[in-house]
Amino acid sequence: MLRPPGILSALAERLRADPGRPLVTLYDDATGERVELSAATFDNWVCKLANLFADDWELEPGERLAVLMPTHWQSMVSIVAAWTAGLVVALDPDVGVSASVVGPPSRTGPRAERHVLACSLRPFAQAEPAPLPPGWLDFANEVSPQPDALIMPAAAASDAAALVAPGGLLTHAELAARGRAMADDLGLAPGGRLITDLNPAEQVGLDAALLAPLATGSSVVLLVNVTIARRRLLAAQEQATCSRWSDG
Repeated sequence: MLRPPGILSALAERLRADPGRPLVTLYDDATGERVELSAATFDNWVCKLANLFADDWELEPGERLAVLMPTHWQSMVSIVAAWTAGLVVALDPDVGVSASVVGPPSRTGPRAERHVLACSLRPFAQAEPAPLPPGWLDFANEVSPQPDALIMPAAAASDAAALVAPGGLLTHAELAARGRAMADDLGLAPGGRLITDLNPAEQVGLDAALLAPLATGSSVVLLVNVTIARRRLLAAQEQATCSRWSDG
C-alpha cells in the first residue's frame, strides 16, 4: 500500500511487522468505555477517512484540513488519514482550511470552506443523536461505509508540508524527527507502551501520543476523565512502560 514517506512509513512498517498488536487504547471513565485498535484496525479507519477526503470530498493534496477534537482515537485516525490523502493538518481553528473534523461540544464550526465532519465520540463510533448544523456530515454515516483500502493513494514527498504549526509548516520528515525526539524525551523505547491524557489534536499531545508511538513502533493508552489513583491502576494493568500527564 502506497504511503507518504516520513512518519507514515513507520505505520506501514508496523502493519507489515505486527498488524494485530494494539496501537491505540482509549479509556473514558465518564462513559465506562474501553476501545482498543490494533494497527490493522487503526489503518482501516485511516483508509476509510482518506477515501472520504480524497474521493468523496475531492480534496487535493496540499489542501488544509482542521482537526478540532478532544482527546480521542477518532482525532488520531483523522490526522493520519489527512496525511494519507496528501493533506496538510491544521490544529489551529483560526487557520483557513478547506475542510474540518470536529467533535463535541462544537456547534459553530471553524473556518472550513467546503466540508465539516462531526464526530459524536459515542462508543463504537455511533452517530450524533442531536441535529447537526446545516451542511455538516456525521462521521458514523459518512466514514463507516467507505472501503477499507485506499481508492486514491497519494504520494507525498518527504519534504512536503504535513502540519501547520505555530512556527510555520512542518514536513513529513520533520514530523518523523519530532516523533523520535519526543520518544527519547518520554523514554519510549521501540515496542514500548505510553500512557497519557494528552490530546493528540494539540501540538504537545500530537508529538507524544501519536508521533512518538508511530516513530518507535510502540503503542499508546489514552485516558479521559480518569482520576490520578485510577491512572496508577491502569498503568499497571496496561503494562505501560512510560507516562506523560497534562498536569505534569
